[in-house]
Amino acid sequence: PDKIDEKSACTIISCYNTRDEVLTVAKEILRLNDKGVAFSKIGVAAREIEPYLSVINDIFPKHAIPVTSRCETAMMPYPLALSIFLMTTLLVEDFPRAPCIDVITSPFFRPVVFCKAEAVASEHESSLRRKWDLLTREAKITKGWASWRQLKTPDQEALSDSDRHTALLWAVFSDLYHDLNGLPLKETWPNYAKRWHSLLTKYFGLMEAEEESEPAAEADFQQRNIQAAIRKNLDRLASFGGIAGPISREDFIAAFQRGLKRALIPFSAHNTAGTSVMNIMQARGLSFRYVFLLGM
Repeated sequence: PDKIDEKSACTIISCYNTRDEVLTVAKEILRLNDKGVAFSKIGVAAREIEPYLSVINDIFPKHAIPVTSRCETAMMPYPLALSIFLMTTLLVEDFPRAPCIDVITSPFFRPVVFCKAEAVASEHESSLRRKWDLLTREAKITKGWASWRQLKTPDQEALSDSDRHTALLWAVFSDLYHDLNGLPLKETWPNYAKRWHSLLTKYFGLMEAEEESEPAAEADFQQRNIQAAIRKNLDRLASFGGIAGPISREDFIAAFQRGLKRALIPFSAHNTAGTSVMNIMQARGLSFRYVFLLGM
C-alpha cells in the first residue's frame, strides 16, 4: 500500500531506495500530524540508523518535521566542518586554486573581518564572491604563491570594477596565505593547537565554550556542536605535549585532519518535542502511537 492502514497493527510499504523510504515516512508523519497525532508520539527507527541520518537531516527539515534524537552522526558532511577541513589542506598542497576558492567563498568564511582593503570590502560581499572563481580561472592560477601573485593589482586610486574585485580577492588570499605559511616548521603540540585555534577564530569565528549561548535554530545547534567538536579535537592534540616533544607542521596537520574525519556530533537535540529518530536498541522500553521501521 502507499499509506498506513490505521486499522492494521502493521503495514508494510515498499520503497525504491533509502531516500524514497525517508520521503515516504515524512509524508506519512505529516498526514498523521494533520489528523492530530503529535510529532512526539511518532518514532522512526532502524537496525542501523546511521545510513539514514544524512537523508533524514535533508528531508525532515524541508517538511518542517521536528526531530529529537540521541544518535550521533559524522561531522564532516556538514559545510562548516568541510570548509575547515579544506583550510587545513591548503598549506600542505601549496594553495591549489579550487580548494582555496571553496574555502574563501564558504558562507562561514569571514573575509571582511580582517581584510585590509576596507574600501573594497564595503561593497556587497556576496556579489564579489561570485566573481572570484571566474577571476582566478581567467588569470590561469594553478597553485603556489608565484601563480597567485598574478592577481595582485597596482596601487592606484582609480581602479576599474574588475580591479576592485581582484583587489579584494588578493587581500583575502594574501592574508590567508601569510597566516598559514607563518606556522613554524616545528613546534610543540600545545602551541600548534593554540595557533590553529587562533586561525579558526579569525577566519571562521571559532568561539570559546564560555562564549556560546543557547542556539536559536537547528542550524545554530549543529554549528555549535561542530565548533565544540573542533575545540575538543584541538584540546586532545594539545594534551600530547605532556608525552611527546615537538612535531613537524605537516604531522600536526595530518593528526588534526584525522581527528576531524573521525569526529561525531549529536544528530539532533534530545530534549525537544519532536519525532524520535533512533536505532532499535535505543527504542527499547519507549512507547509511541506510531513507529516507522526503516530498512526492514
